[in-house]
Amino acid sequence: MTGRTYGWFEVESLSGSRFKLALEFFQGGRPFIFDGVAFALGERQVQCSVPSSWMLPTEQSAGTDFARAEQVLEHLIQASPEFAALVGGLSRTLLLVSDDGMSTVVHAERRDGLLRWLSPTAG
Repeated sequence: MTGRTYGWFEVESLSGSRFKLALEFFQGGRPFIFDGVAFALGERQVQCSVPSSWMLPTEQSAGTDFARAEQVLEHLIQASPEFAALVGGLSRTLLLVSDDGMSTVVHAERRDGLLRWLSPTAG
């Protein structure tokens, strides 16, 4: 993700001290970014924010983007027992976002398999 990710910790590898630090931040309520997807802990949920691949997302493009976020999330769960322990049993909220560096727009969310459009220009 680019743009307004100030204070967000980005990791490129799931090994080493940087990822361990990202997990500490994550557990403490600070988001981190892996493979272009931002992860944050909420109340009884893990929130995954994925950048929209289209300026004006459609249901089809949102589905593709959400599938990518789910793949990255599943990869983290499979590759990191520590991450899996932190998110195990939590519900998942996927957010489709655009960020121009000045502001972030949340176009849609998918929770419990249901898609809800939040931006009037999307859908």
